[in-house]
Amino acid sequence: MKRKLNLNTLLLLTALPMGALAAGPTAPSNSPPAGQPAAVAPKTDPAPMFSELDVNHDGFVIKEEAKRSAEVTARFDALDTNHDGKISAAEYTKGMQGH
Repeated sequence: MKRKLNLNTLLLLTALPMGALAAGPTAPSNSPPAGQPAAVAPKTDPAPMFSELDVNHDGFVIKEEAKRSAEVTARFDALDTNHDGKISAAEYTKGMQGH
């Protein structure tokens, strides 16, 4: 009897994960309600123009590199919010919003 009980328990325990798989994946708790479009993830890559200006690909645009864009040259000091002499991708993105 004990052996039969152990076999039944084993079968039951192996069947539980199968039932969960058959139920299908569950939606993440932060997903929008059915019928509504998902929110677009924020862009983490710098803007294409920033990448073009960052000639040496160090993640910053210095004044020499900024000369390739009249707008960025004119706004360099305003974009360089921490005044370190270079514009980071975050500074560029934030400063160029709405332009």
